[in-house]
Amino acid sequence: MPLDPVSAAQALSTVLKVLQNLYNYYNAVQDAPARAAELRTQVRLLVEILAGIQEIWEQDTNKSQPTLPDCLADLYRLLMQVYERSLPRETWGTRRLLWPFTEKQNSEYIVRIQQHRETLALYLSLNQRY
Repeated sequence: MPLDPVSAAQALSTVLKVLQNLYNYYNAVQDAPARAAELRTQVRLLVEILAGIQEIWEQDTNKSQPTLPDCLADLYRLLMQVYERSLPRETWGTRRLLWPFTEKQNSEYIVRIQQHRETLALYLSLNQRY
């Protein structure tokens, strides 16, 4: 049974919407592995710097650095946000098919982690000189 022109136009419109959604999804996820790798790299570098700071703090009795506790508190909040979004309950079932962060969120996390890493690296560098 042939479709009338209105039904055919509606069916075509629906198919085009589905294809557009698939295209948008593909564009959104094609860079996800690279974004995930960048986030992992930034976290790994941050962990290395924090390990160095821990060594200094274990050896140093003067731990009262005015800006460092604020930096660490903000970093803790940031890492808790990332942790909460990547818990197994947030990546289970159909959610497993999706990266837990939008591209914008991922970029913001990377920038903020880089900023904290640079601050902590400077702190580490200054404390290793003395």
